[in-house]
Amino acid sequence: MKQEYKRPRIIDDFDAIKEELEINNLKELSSIMKSASKYLLIEKLISFADVTTSRKLRYLTSDKNKSGAFTKEEIEKRIKKNSSFYATFDEMIDWEWKHRSEKVFFCQTKQASIYMPSIFYSFLGVSDPTTRKKPSSNWSGQYQLNGKGLDVFLCNSSVEKYFTKEATQKTYDKLSRVSSADELNVKEGHFTKIDMHITPHGLGTTADKVFAALRNNVFAKDKFIVLVEVKPNGKMQVFVSFFRNPKFFILNEIYNKDYILAKYRDDVDSKDVQESRKGQARWRDELAEYSISLSADDEGCVECPFTGVRVQYPSESAFLRASHIKAYSKCKDGRGDIKVEEAYDLDNGFLVIADVDALFDKYLISVNPDDGKIVTSSLLSKDVLDHLSLKKSVDNRFMSEKKKTYLQIHYNEFEKRRAQI
Repeated sequence: MKQEYKRPRIIDDFDAIKEELEINNLKELSSIMKSASKYLLIEKLISFADVTTSRKLRYLTSDKNKSGAFTKEEIEKRIKKNSSFYATFDEMIDWEWKHRSEKVFFCQTKQASIYMPSIFYSFLGVSDPTTRKKPSSNWSGQYQLNGKGLDVFLCNSSVEKYFTKEATQKTYDKLSRVSSADELNVKEGHFTKIDMHITPHGLGTTADKVFAALRNNVFAKDKFIVLVEVKPNGKMQVFVSFFRNPKFFILNEIYNKDYILAKYRDDVDSKDVQESRKGQARWRDELAEYSISLSADDEGCVECPFTGVRVQYPSESAFLRASHIKAYSKCKDGRGDIKVEEAYDLDNGFLVIADVDALFDKYLISVNPDDGKIVTSSLLSKDVLDHLSLKKSVDNRFMSEKKKTYLQIHYNEFEKRRAQI
């Protein structure tokens, strides 16, 4: 299946780049942009191939000489140490069983490079290494970016809080995993100069201590943003930033002002703008990123939790709606102003197919927060229900504890209306 979530978002318009940087709270980076320079911004989700190399593991059979054959205990030990994605050991095992025709599992270890699209290399004026063409005449396995009028910097603000050893280790603990994280030490100030190379597989190196430590704190489906600047004198700079997938925040129960959704605060700072719901499109994108992270596979699909329908994102996004659980119009404080922490809380929403959104919004279907069972109104005909093919319940992986508090509000309103029929 086409892995569309790997497709990078590419922006080359000056104003659009500044806006995207500010949305991602990279104001220190947007503030140094100069109109005389040329810029290219690349934004992508980290794929499995970016963080891991895989080795097939087969259960030990009577043929003890079979390549890659291991005992069940050894396979489980190796899979538990996988540090590639936001999934528990049981979820990884379950996925492997469902998607393999034979008892084959994958042992994954950290990859050193991140795939970049061809436009990145052409903007720098070097050949795309993934085509196996030499970027320079003295190609010797990798091409150093630093020097020759080009420097690479890590944006400290994007990593110094949530890509620490403590934050990553806590995430492993939440997932009941035994992998270990590395200590990340960035320099004081806004940026840390790092040594990066173009390798046969993409952008990266294990030689730089900061970048090597950072790579061991990165999960598949985290976000990677690269800004390339070409100055009027021909000198170039590359700025790299990493951002946690929304699942990280929900998994670790982080609901403070630093949470990623605080980016919408500026969009609702006036009464007129509040009602326009300017953050809805961005909120839907983050619901999609979160939904993609809920699967232990690498197919990059968004799954509707009510129907199980899997939708490619973003090419098939027209099928999807970002549906509030607690109605947006009710996410207000005592003064009547929108409460951003509720209106754009990822726990206060489902990404669902359009038909489900229409019925959920009208309280014609709901979810019992106690057991996740999907309940329907008697106003819905058998033909409608047959058309929807609703599941019996919403899978537990879609049901965080905070989401259940929002679902209780929706379910109470559903029961109230059902009693009036």
